[in-house]
Amino acid sequence: MEKPANNPILKAENLAVGYRGKREEIVVSSGMNFSIHEGELVAVVGINGAGKSTLLKTLTKELSPLEGSIFINGVSLEEYSNKNLAELISVVLTNQTISKNLSVYELVALGRQPYTDWLGNLNETDKKAILRAMEQVELRDLSQKKCSELSDGQLQKVLIARTLAQDTPLIFMDEPTTHLDLYHKAHVLQLLKKLSQETKKAIVFASHEINLALRLCDTIILLHGSHALFGSPESLIQNGGFDSLFPAEIIEFDRISRSFQIRG
Repeated sequence: MEKPANNPILKAENLAVGYRGKREEIVVSSGMNFSIHEGELVAVVGINGAGKSTLLKTLTKELSPLEGSIFINGVSLEEYSNKNLAELISVVLTNQTISKNLSVYELVALGRQPYTDWLGNLNETDKKAILRAMEQVELRDLSQKKCSELSDGQLQKVLIARTLAQDTPLIFMDEPTTHLDLYHKAHVLQLLKKLSQETKKAIVFASHEINLALRLCDTIILLHGSHALFGSPESLIQNGGFDSLFPAEIIEFDRISRSFQIRG
């Protein structure tokens, strides 16, 4: 699949991610070069401990790169203030602390914080953004329902709506299908695909759902060992990127079905 001709929203050059200790650096993955464009659905995949969350934390400025550079709209990530960055990226983390005493409307409204005054007052633009976000995830009828009364799938859609209300060109999500059954995993990822196409926002998510990501995503960042592969699902499959991801005696990758299969 050819990339759009326009300039990337996000670009990583010679990126190494990991952690700095008092005595040494722990490199999780290095030598990463990739670009993300508007309207793309991008999955970060790999085995447990491959560095998926570490990469997302680095791309959102929670961690500093060990090496290399990250650019958003051609400007170094380090040059953005937190306030300016809040108008460019929104984040949904796994198991993040939220008050389930809030209504759906109130939780979605938190996405407007970068734009409100110090009292958090909502103007008409804010209110329209909130309603539009709830409509995009088909939750407007539940706007006054308490979040404590929602299913896991409904709550995940509320968190997605909050990022839409924040109205950033880049959305990052860490394991958005955690705690969901297979149907709701597929439903959430199909929703993300639809939103990326309709809103032209770039949506980047870390996931263990590699089979679903291969079917729905435009681009894959595959973390494997200490390095990363980047490209369309088709190109990574053709180049054998998934063939040795898991121990071959237990799990094999079938190129025809584009999925992992359990042996025996």
